[in-house]
Amino acid sequence: MPARNIMCRMVRIPPMTRPDKSAPNAAPSPAFKAQQALEALCGLQTLPGPLPENTRAAADLLDGDNCRKLLDALGPVIGSRSRKITASLLSKRIAFLFTAGGLYPVSMHDQAFDMSLGNCVVDYRHDGHRWQSALLLRTLDGISAPANDRDAWREHTCKTLFSGNLAPIWQALHEASGVSLSILWENTAVRIFSLYERRMMREPDAQKLAQIRADFDFLLRQADSSIFGTPKNPLGSFYFDKTKTADAEIRYRRTCCYYYLTPPKEYCSTCPLLLKPRVKKHA
Repeated sequence: MPARNIMCRMVRIPPMTRPDKSAPNAAPSPAFKAQQALEALCGLQTLPGPLPENTRAAADLLDGDNCRKLLDALGPVIGSRSRKITASLLSKRIAFLFTAGGLYPVSMHDQAFDMSLGNCVVDYRHDGHRWQSALLLRTLDGISAPANDRDAWREHTCKTLFSGNLAPIWQALHEASGVSLSILWENTAVRIFSLYERRMMREPDAQKLAQIRADFDFLLRQADSSIFGTPKNPLGSFYFDKTKTADAEIRYRRTCCYYYLTPPKEYCSTCPLLLKPRVKKHA
C-alpha cells in the first residue's frame, strides 16, 4: 500500500472539558464524546507533569535495562515466576489500553488522540489481584477526520499506533524476556477483536455501524504490514473461525498468553490448552 500524505488539523483539547451549562441545548462535540467514552472505558487521564509511581514513559521501555527492571519489579506483584510470563501479561494490559485509546475514538467518533510513543505513558499499577492502570497521555492533542480523505487519516492514525508505538514496545519486551512476538501480537489481536465485536458492533445507528465494520475490515484484511511494522498483518493472521461449544462460539487462540501460570491459576476462556489434553508447560 503506497504511503499517502495527509493533512489533518491538530487541536489541543482541554482535559476532560465539560459542556457549557449556560448553553444547555448545545450538543457535545465529537471530541468531548470521545474523551467521555475513553474516560469510562479505560480511565483516560492526562499527565503533563512528573509521572506517579509504577508508571513509565512508553519510550523508556525501549531501553533494555529499563525494560528488564520494570519486568523484575512487576513480576512478584502479579505472581509471575519469569520475565516471559510477566512480559506477556503486561502486554495484554498495554494492548487493551493503547488500542482502546487508538481505535475506539476513530471508529465511534471520527476522532483520534495522539497515540505516538512519545505521548503515551505505560501504567503498570496492580494491587496484587487486578490491574489498576489507566490510559495515560501526556497531552490530549486531537485530530478530527478530514471530510475529503478519511481513509488516509485512518491509515496514518493506525500506523502511529501500531508501527510507531506497539511494535517497538513488543520488540523491547521480546528482547528483554524472550517472550515470542507471536504471543504479544495475538495478545493485541484478541483485545482488538473484543473491542470491535463485543463493544462497538453493538452500535444501533446503521450508518455508524457500517463505518465500524469498514474500519474493522481495514484492520483485518486491507492494512498491509507497514501499518504494523511487522512482516505480515498480525491481526488478520489471528482472526480464526470460531469453534462451536455447548454454550457459545469461541475463537480459540493459537498461542498461550501464560495467564494460567499466575494466580488464580485459571485458563482464559479462549486458551488453546483447553482444546488439548492437559500438558504441564513451563515458561
